[in-house]
Amino acid sequence: MKKLVLLVMGCCFLMDALVAQTKAPKGFKINAGASLAIPASNLEFSTIGAGLDVQAQYGLSNSMVATAGVGYTGLAGEGFYPYTAVIPITVGLRYYPHPKVYAAGKFGWGVYTLSTTSINYTAYSFGAAYVISKKLDTALLYDGFVNDKTSFGYVAVRLGFTF
Repeated sequence: MKKLVLLVMGCCFLMDALVAQTKAPKGFKINAGASLAIPASNLEFSTIGAGLDVQAQYGLSNSMVATAGVGYTGLAGEGFYPYTAVIPITVGLRYYPHPKVYAAGKFGWGVYTLSTTSINYTAYSFGAAYVISKKLDTALLYDGFVNDKTSFGYVAVRLGFTF
């Protein structure tokens, strides 16, 4: 029985080592995406919105990719409240524990606009994604923004295309 357990464990480690060779994309790539934004925190007067973003990505290792990007997300106002928009500029990392799945984290700067007023925020994002093909992935992310007076955030469902 011990030999069988050791054999199964050895096969699992071998398979993991073989899969580890093809996890993260290699080299420099551009990823563009569209997202659906659902207000989650301190956006009571906004409704569902949409966004676009572009990210440069560079493979650091078999399981790690560095990213830098800029985006735009607009949220419709509710009632007499105006349309709001967020422009995040971030850097981050993607970690691939499996060739078809990655965890993502980003940190940077964001500008929130409401009518003619703009406010600066520290931007952060985290989530997970499923790689559909070499060119296509889908992600579920939480995008948050915080400064010394307030914070807000939304959940984004993103579809990305890699060039």
